[in-house]
Amino acid sequence: MIKPSAVKLGLAPVFFDEFQKKGLTLVWQKRMRLSRSQVEVLYHPYRCVYWFEEFVEVMTSGGVVISLWLGGEDATESAFEVRERLRLEYKEYCEYYDLRVADSEEIALQQLRFLIGDELDNILKHNSC
Repeated sequence: MIKPSAVKLGLAPVFFDEFQKKGLTLVWQKRMRLSRSQVEVLYHPYRCVYWFEEFVEVMTSGGVVISLWLGGEDATESAFEVRERLRLEYKEYCEYYDLRVADSEEIALQQLRFLIGDELDNILKHNSC
């Protein structure tokens, strides 16, 4: 997920290019605006951290880009490498980290199902995931 600060700066294409350079293939993407309840569910483990309320405000302040990528055995590791490098490169421009990468394929699919519901089944069916 590319978060609002990075979307506002037009960084989505930059991030996508970096993922593709790592051998990942973009299967699907969608721009959407998260509701407060969606942010609270996705980031539930952080609900008691002092910055959570401000974070929710930032995450609901504009659009995000959610996407599904394929890349074989090391896809998650490759995505994390890209994320960490981009976070360092763009940290002065973006609030609260600009990019979220799921910890595993299973978590990614759970989060996508939560955000887009049955649309995920069509995506998976048409892309042999």
